[in-house]
Amino acid sequence: MNQEVMSVLPSFTIAKILRVSGIKTRLVSVYETYVHPRYKKTKRREKRFLVHDPLDTSSVGDLVYIRPTRRFSKRKSAVVMSPVTSSVSGGANS
Repeated sequence: MNQEVMSVLPSFTIAKILRVSGIKTRLVSVYETYVHPRYKKTKRREKRFLVHDPLDTSSVGDLVYIRPTRRFSKRKSAVVMSPVTSSVSGGANS
């Protein structure tokens, strides 16, 4: 799993937080856009990762920068670096 994370994630990646999975753990999704080699259609692939949030400040809907790091657990081998945007908690559009 750790090699898979390292190969998918470049040094910094923008991800969206989908779920708060526990103390200092977040489930994020990373989207990869690619062009189909034969049909030339632009496709989008989603990959989900568990990431470590050392400050425990991000919430669902936030866009954050993540980067691969040492393994924290069996499935968690990336860390939240800083927020890109914050979601408005309690709003009708969040």
